[in-house]
Amino acid sequence: MIRKTLITLFIFAGFMCSGGNYNTLMVKAEKTLYQDNNPEEASRLLIPNVNRRDQDQLLFMMEAGYMLHMANDYKTSNKILTSASNKAESMYKSISKEIASFITNETGKDYMGEDYERILVNMTLGINYLMLNDYDSAEVEFKKVNNMLEYIQEKSGIHYNINLMALYLSSIAHAAAGELEYAYIDLKKIDEIQPGIQSVGLKLMILARQLDYMDDFALWRKKYRGIVLDPALEPYKNSSELVFVYESGLAPRKQSRGRLLADPEINTLFNAAVTGAIIASGSASGAVSNALVLSTIGEAEHPVPRYVYQKYETASARLEIFKDGRIYKTVDTQLLNDVEKTIKTNFENHYMKIREKMITRLATKVVATLVSKAVAESAASNIGGRRYGAVAGFIIGTLTGIGVGSALFSSEKPDLRCWHTIPANYQAGSLLLPQGSYTGIIKYYNRNGDLVSQKDAGKIIIKPDSPSVLLFRTYD
Repeated sequence: MIRKTLITLFIFAGFMCSGGNYNTLMVKAEKTLYQDNNPEEASRLLIPNVNRRDQDQLLFMMEAGYMLHMANDYKTSNKILTSASNKAESMYKSISKEIASFITNETGKDYMGEDYERILVNMTLGINYLMLNDYDSAEVEFKKVNNMLEYIQEKSGIHYNINLMALYLSSIAHAAAGELEYAYIDLKKIDEIQPGIQSVGLKLMILARQLDYMDDFALWRKKYRGIVLDPALEPYKNSSELVFVYESGLAPRKQSRGRLLADPEINTLFNAAVTGAIIASGSASGAVSNALVLSTIGEAEHPVPRYVYQKYETASARLEIFKDGRIYKTVDTQLLNDVEKTIKTNFENHYMKIREKMITRLATKVVATLVSKAVAESAASNIGGRRYGAVAGFIIGTLTGIGVGSALFSSEKPDLRCWHTIPANYQAGSLLLPQGSYTGIIKYYNRNGDLVSQKDAGKIIIKPDSPSVLLFRTYD
């Protein structure tokens, strides 16, 4: 009977620690996406799970929605990502709940998304609407991006910079919808935060001229000397803006930090926390010691993951516009939103702030578990007498190990789930072109400025009534 009970317990523990099907399906989907370069087919592998209500549903929504975004199926992508946005918003009831999730990393619970993931759902929705020429809806989504950042900062104290890409694309949508003043305000804010972005300078000059802000126009022309605006070109009359949106690289992913006590600083903090927990427990001194606690959790995995950069070579892009078989104009993209830097910096800063509290909580939990089990073991031994006391003590001792191990290796196991397919950064560039038909080539460069690859941008039609937006993505 004892043996059967123990076998059942170990099988249950093994089941609790086994991986879900999200990672399994993502291996297949990412192979189809990256090796076969087929985002539409990759999305089909995940879509059956989008409506399945389980702990990974939000992840399936985000991955499938973004893959369809890459496949240029913006309408279907919007349907899935809108559901993802609504689900994430309903789950994000309070910042305290998110912080608790961050500390405990309970993998058995529904994945609610990290801050940056919830924000990039709205970013992707905004870009989708921009590609569909639905400028009002695009404005709403881009505004949500920075509103959400402000809300998170207000509630949690975690600092996030304004998302300049969302602000820039918001200005494009406002201008296309005829809301020139709103577009101008967005661009001026970007210039205040990060001056020198050429596409922003170009748009400021265009709008200042359209709004008849000639003093401002003179200011921008002086500030952005490299930009020459042809006075003969007038948007909505004989020309329009070509906007090049570039999503580059792969965002960092979560990885285990390894053994909890392998970090010397953590080891020192944990020793101190254990001592405090033993003293606080009162009756613990006779049953529990630092040595017992440390030996019990010696192999325990750190409950908070870390982010690691993904390898990708392409770092920037240049669009060459051809007219009559010759290069007519060129534009280089500039970085507007560094996703990987934001993830790494904010996550690590957050971790350092809560590290000691996390250690104290873990130490208290382990000591309390060992004390209660030791008391139960002693009681069982006394009740069982000489003949059965040892067996009862063995059972309780085994359950003690399983109980502590379960606490540390399941509920405290790092949650390595994250959105795999989002880019490492967002870049943009723009040109004002006369109406007409053009062709283009996109050249991709590495961090040293060496040409990595190039791609045909296809036929580009410039109409004076709306901007032309080109969207490209690389992940290698």
